[in-house]
Amino acid sequence: MRSFIFITFRPSIISFMYELGKSEEKFDVILADLPEPNESWPSHLYTKSFYENVAKPKLKDGGLFVTQAGPAGIFTHKAMFSPIYNTLKQVFTYVVAYTALVPSYGDSYGWITASNEPINLDADQLNNRIGERITGELRYLDGHFIAANKTLKNLSVIYTYTNT
Repeated sequence: MRSFIFITFRPSIISFMYELGKSEEKFDVILADLPEPNESWPSHLYTKSFYENVAKPKLKDGGLFVTQAGPAGIFTHKAMFSPIYNTLKQVFTYVVAYTALVPSYGDSYGWITASNEPINLDADQLNNRIGERITGELRYLDGHFIAANKTLKNLSVIYTYTNT
């Protein structure tokens, strides 16, 4: 049985992340759905140091770290999506970025999966796994869409404590 942890915004996120860092527990998957970094939110959760010292050590062998990566449109990807991708590439061996149009946000948004093992995105296998885990049907996201959207715009910004 695979283990995972879902990290999302909550008032106690800082103390939670501190406790996670101290814990001995490791996970197959860590899903990080955090608010976009800005002056009012702890942007250190998007830094090389965080990925290197908190997220990566908490993964089991072959584990996946997945994070939302903000706007990823043609005019918006440089602010958050590309820098997060490049930052994760500094820590993990394999990094896959993917995007989807989110109509209610009026832009494409990105997600990034990172691991130290190859990330195999077989569309049919992804569809089978989605089907095993949900009831009903997804409206916009399926295995073929995920596998086809391993794209990244080329930019070399890396998030560190000094430039966030």
